[in-house]
Amino acid sequence: MFWHVDKVDNCVRYAESMEVLDSDGDYYENQIYKQRFYNKWIYRGEKLTMIMVDTNIDGNRFFAFYDNDKEVKI
Repeated sequence: MFWHVDKVDNCVRYAESMEVLDSDGDYYENQIYKQRFYNKWIYRGEKLTMIMVDTNIDGNRFFAFYDNDKEVKI
């Protein structure tokens, strides 16, 4: 999926296509979970980026992995 970190809204947005990612809300969005026990919440590797996310559903918080080749930088 294509993805983008929105630092203003403190979230990561992702979608199956660029058209959907650029749309008005048809994409998926998770809040970046800022856990106090970690120094940072976004870990960038050579091929993947791991982001701690809060789905805001039933208290679910995950380590989400994203393909660096599909990151959209604005």
